[in-house]
Amino acid sequence: MRRAPGPEIVTGRQHLPTLTGLRFLAALVVFGYHAVILLAGSAEGLVRAVFDHGRLGVSFFFLLSGFIVTWAWRSGDTAGAFWRRRLARIYPSYLVALVAAAVVLRVVGPRPTAGVLGLNALLLQSWVPERSVFFGGNDVGWSLSCEAFFYAAFPALLAGLAKLDARARRVLQAVVVVLVVAVGIWAAATVPDDYFGAGGPTVFVAYVFPPVRALEFVLGITLALDLKEGRRLRVPWGAAVALAALAYTVARLVPTGLDFAAVTIVPFALLLQVAAQRDLDGRPTVFAHRWVVVLGEWSFCFYLVHRLVMLAVLHVSPPSGGVRGLAVLAGCFVLALAAAWLLHAAVEKPAYRRLRGRSRTTLPVSMRDVDTPV
Repeated sequence: MRRAPGPEIVTGRQHLPTLTGLRFLAALVVFGYHAVILLAGSAEGLVRAVFDHGRLGVSFFFLLSGFIVTWAWRSGDTAGAFWRRRLARIYPSYLVALVAAAVVLRVVGPRPTAGVLGLNALLLQSWVPERSVFFGGNDVGWSLSCEAFFYAAFPALLAGLAKLDARARRVLQAVVVVLVVAVGIWAAATVPDDYFGAGGPTVFVAYVFPPVRALEFVLGITLALDLKEGRRLRVPWGAAVALAALAYTVARLVPTGLDFAAVTIVPFALLLQVAAQRDLDGRPTVFAHRWVVVLGEWSFCFYLVHRLVMLAVLHVSPPSGGVRGLAVLAGCFVLALAAAWLLHAAVEKPAYRRLRGRSRTTLPVSMRDVDTPV
């Protein structure tokens, strides 16, 4: 890592469109991972070949979340202002999707209990070691429960991490990576290969439990602090993309548990920081294309609604293979994208503008400046 020439970067005002575009790619692989419930036969095999470990998109989200909230933080900002902006940004869309989940699950089942819905509404479901709770309600909401914990701790985390010098921060980054790998090794030794879908105590601790997933968030914070202070990685963009893609592919070959985050934590971190460096340098990437960025801005809502759309489609169309299965999958994607646009336009953007409040500091005026996907 080297220090960039010229003045230090002391503010996160610059847009990072490549990161916004990468958000949609991460949401897309999560979609593909869940989409196998719609398919059978050859169509299912084809989708599994590409997206069988799409849940790794959530790991990228957690890294990205720590990076972006740190990048958007201003000198003189307050914890209260930060928490209000995060609540305004996340909760209205989340709550609308949770209500939609209660309606959809009432028809397609299994119906969540009032207690599960209440824990979902309070963003506490990921603290309960029972699959019917942490994956209950709108099941993708477990990651938002983790994010709520991250946001609650963020001002204190940032205050502490910002005091570290470059050497201490590198040591911390290495410790975080070692801990993530250690959790993966422990999980791989404990969880049978077919056990993920059933949940269980190891899956809860290694995959769902907020303090464990906070390791990825903390690493994202340190990467943003490095970049704001002018330190850069000497990694070519093409190499960063190739390494992340290779790690994603290799994750299919390792035991369950190691594929939660251990295999991809370093490649995803490299991709994240190198992408941000490209944006700051004004060097284009395919992920910074206007329409990819638009999709990235919809990706949080897409993440919230895609499973509900799948369950509704599955209720009227049983799993199918071949061309018909792929056609159902494409139709489901279009419906989920349309629902995401509607939620983004009707709830996410107006709610954020009304609820974010004002601060004595100059805050970002664009959604994409403070956007985090999950």
